[in-house]
Amino acid sequence: MKRFYVVVLFLFFFLCCILSGCTNAPPEVLGHDSRLIGEWKNERTLEVLEFNTDGTYTVTEAEMADWSTASGGKLWMYGTAYTYALLENDTILTITEDIYTRTYHRL
Repeated sequence: MKRFYVVVLFLFFFLCCILSGCTNAPPEVLGHDSRLIGEWKNERTLEVLEFNTDGTYTVTEAEMADWSTASGGKLWMYGTAYTYALLENDTILTITEDIYTRTYHRL
């Protein structure tokens, strides 16, 4: 009988630990910066990057994956975190990962 109580107590604590994560909101709410939606071209590589309203993006004849943004200029593309900035009336987009920056012009 004592074993039964130990098992029940263990399951209770286990379920409480698992379910406690369900009530916490994520630290940052992800969205989609509408200023990014459209086509962007890298003049150096001729790569065209297109952000779609459904939360997907495509790169010239290459990958198609999900994207999202958060406050502070954070951009996630295919699970990779970048920093982005829009310049000159939102016609130039810079995407930075660590020390590498790519620059795109709105088409």
